[in-house]
Amino acid sequence: MSQTLTEDPLRRYRILITGTGGVESHSLFVQYSKHTFSRDYDVSIEGTEEYRALLEHNIRNAEGIILTYSIISLNSLHALDTFDRIIKKHHGRDNPIPVVLLGNKCDLSDSERQVSFSDGAHFAKTRGWHFFEVSAKKNINVDEAFMKLFTQVRNKDILTHRSTAAADILNSSSTSSSNSSSQRHSRIKALWHKAIKLRH
Repeated sequence: MSQTLTEDPLRRYRILITGTGGVESHSLFVQYSKHTFSRDYDVSIEGTEEYRALLEHNIRNAEGIILTYSIISLNSLHALDTFDRIIKKHHGRDNPIPVVLLGNKCDLSDSERQVSFSDGAHFAKTRGWHFFEVSAKKNINVDEAFMKLFTQVRNKDILTHRSTAAADILNSSSTSSSNSSSQRHSRIKALWHKAIKLRH
């Protein structure tokens, strides 16, 4: 599923919250947004060509991603390898995207667990993702996980706009060769501060 969430009313971010069936990714969104627990609805198209095309479209257009597995299903973690390949395809080294991995259902007993905390953390670390174990039902670490992603997306947005502003400033200064060195320096410094203020 895909949800558009925001911290800043002047800037909306495209956040994808997804995982395989039964991991309750929708329930996590409901818990965060409404502070209530709701079971996932059935994703009847999962595994079809339509589902894969929709998943690839959503990942390509996302600005931040929450990937979810269930700690009582090792298969649900392994299934995220497919998601990882699509993320790398559209958001490679030149365009990294913030990703948070969530191991849901941490409220269940250890006897039901198939994925240890360390295995989930390792899966995330080797891909450069942040990691939390959460419970949509008991509201454990849900707010913290969402806020971590929002912070990462927001920081990337600020840095991207600052880099663009800096490039524009350098291009502008190169066309002003008739100005003295001190005048160019003062102008660049002023434009840089202006670009920073626009993002706060």
